[in-house]
Amino acid sequence: MIEVWLGAGALAVLAVVHVVVGARRRRNDTDEAAAAAVFADRRQEIRAEARMQGLDESEVAALEEELALDSVARVADDEASMLARVDEAGNGTRPAPLPLLAATIGAALAAIGLYALWGEPNAPVLAEATARMEAAARGGVDAQGDPVALAELERALVARLGRKPGDANGWFVLGHVRMRRSDFGGAVDAFASLYELTGSNEQVDLSWAQASYLADGHAVTAETQAIIERVFAVRPDHPDMLELLAMDAIRRAEFSAAASYLARAVGQSLPAARRALLEETLALTRARLDPERPFIDVVVTVEGTPAPWLMVFARPVGGGMPLAAVRRPAQAVQSVVLDDAASMNPALPLSAGGLVEVVARVSEAGTATASDVEAVSAPLDAKTRPRVELTLAAAGASGEVEPAGGVAVEISLAVAVDAAVPVFVIARSPSQPGPPVAVRRLAAGELPTRIRLTDADAMTPGRRLSDLAEVELLARASLSGTPSARSGDLESAAIAVHVGAALTKLRIDRRVP
Repeated sequence: MIEVWLGAGALAVLAVVHVVVGARRRRNDTDEAAAAAVFADRRQEIRAEARMQGLDESEVAALEEELALDSVARVADDEASMLARVDEAGNGTRPAPLPLLAATIGAALAAIGLYALWGEPNAPVLAEATARMEAAARGGVDAQGDPVALAELERALVARLGRKPGDANGWFVLGHVRMRRSDFGGAVDAFASLYELTGSNEQVDLSWAQASYLADGHAVTAETQAIIERVFAVRPDHPDMLELLAMDAIRRAEFSAAASYLARAVGQSLPAARRALLEETLALTRARLDPERPFIDVVVTVEGTPAPWLMVFARPVGGGMPLAAVRRPAQAVQSVVLDDAASMNPALPLSAGGLVEVVARVSEAGTATASDVEAVSAPLDAKTRPRVELTLAAAGASGEVEPAGGVAVEISLAVAVDAAVPVFVIARSPSQPGPPVAVRRLAAGELPTRIRLTDADAMTPGRRLSDLAEVELLARASLSGTPSARSGDLESAAIAVHVGAALTKLRIDRRVP
């Protein structure tokens, strides 16, 4: 009986947290000045409570840092929610990497845990599965799991759903268990039942599309295409769906279409290992195209500290809308191919554009908008299959020091983690305890990348990065999903650097004990 009371108490606490967080998020919908005032008030409250409880300065500093990081995470979540509402209204999109299995399994883990609390007949099986699936999602065990344990888990879920067919989380987990068991037809049935129960949902559609593709012998049928179109309605360049379409096109020997899908996919934010695999597949696909087709081979050299993204595009001589474009994470030297697969408009491919000029730009946002750092080629004709070499002099080139008030940072991950895992880049004052001076939130799928922390990333009004001579830099991948450090999270070593110095490299390679 005590388990029931514990479960009820847990739900009560979650309800209170939901109300409080909802209220705080509504307050955070005000402008930056109001958000800063809330942060200042909470900081004063913490100081007052610390005096009453006799906390020392280091304990107060830890509390203030956690408050500051929580503010960053909450603001980022609110912005994501707002952008999602804009997407639904048809006013824009914001691509963000979402892996097909690991990222979605986490949403169902809480449900499995609650099953055990209510005296579920198969509670031991479900409880053990919780630990196994959570560890697999974090890369801690074999992703396929123990076949015997998975079979037992499937039996337990089927029995539960027979008693409670309205359990949406149960259908969701069942679908993923069947995918791990390579029962793709059974997974399709589970996701179809979930769709009938809850309606369209992007996370469900992602898993359903992959299961349907595999169940149909690695082919995109009309049913799978309908699911993919629902995903594209939310995210037109979703890399997982583009990859399915590319693999189906390769199966049908339609290499031009496959190259077009892959060229779009590699332009998204992706983990480094997956990007490398897709780029290799794109190169092999292009090798199957007509070698006499029009294309431009472009080699770009970036000197100094570039922005995170490199944009390379061909446009009419003198300006105009790009005819073909590619986007890649910026590197010191890299080669890209502009051809009809990279065309912006199928009705006006690069091969029909006549004389063009090639433009290379580095960009913070990864867009082709105007930039001070760009290089433009002489007029050329793609039908001659020319090779173009362009050089960009980015910030900090030739040993120049970054302008005062900023810190250039390169962040990389030593281990593979979920692309959606939040990554916090933190600048602290080594001599003044308290909240971070500046914080930038990224996603693991954006790494490796280079950013520049500035006064725009400051946490506290009146406490600017440019006012300090030295800061301590740290990057943290929060596997727990919370902004403050938790056991098992991944961090870089903390490095002391001078503000305005040249590039600092942070490598996330150690676990928080």
